[in-house]
Amino acid sequence: MRYSGHDAVVEFFAWAWSPAAGLAPFRLLTTSANGQPAFALYGGQDNAARVPLAIKVIDLQGGTVRGITGFVLPALFPRFGLPASLPT
Repeated sequence: MRYSGHDAVVEFFAWAWSPAAGLAPFRLLTTSANGQPAFALYGGQDNAARVPLAIKVIDLQGGTVRGITGFVLPALFPRFGLPASLPT
């Protein structure tokens, strides 16, 4: 997926982080990838443990977010030393 512009990104995250998307609430852990800031995204249902969903890499330019690249590959989490799940 590709979203361009502030309004489109805000609209996407408003939906993705809502109960309607089915995976919220999310938990995030900070990490890095190729020298760039990143975060690991965990999600789950109700009171279940949060499971790995994606790693999001933030492309910064002059203190501004220029882009976010998502790797929806839970198998990458061990390579980053990230836990297999998080408690609720």
